[in-house]
Amino acid sequence: MRQELVMNDITWDIVDGYLVIKVSGRIDGTNSDFFIDTVQALFDEHPEDAVIDCSGLKFISSGGITALLKLHQDCKKQNRKVALASVPSVILKVLTLVKLDQLLGFFDTPKEAMSSFAR
Repeated sequence: MRQELVMNDITWDIVDGYLVIKVSGRIDGTNSDFFIDTVQALFDEHPEDAVIDCSGLKFISSGGITALLKLHQDCKKQNRKVALASVPSVILKVLTLVKLDQLLGFFDTPKEAMSSFAR
């Protein structure tokens, strides 16, 4: 399976002084390393706290969950805040079931996530 068919897109922007990374498609075992490498490269270039906008995410496997955990650990080491926003309800249920909500903030919108960083 070609990688671009699995994870459709990762785009980013700086919004109000925060790095906003938008993910669409799937994050699974076939592309989780690509996801981590891409996001880490963005983190290396941009020291801002980050929001991962999941509004376009269609599926996440255990490999994708592991990738999110790794990003959380790396951000913690770098003293950087990271949160998830606009997580589709089906994916939110899975992430809550594995208690990822206890490590990462989940917010309805990227703007709400950015506001939480200022607290």
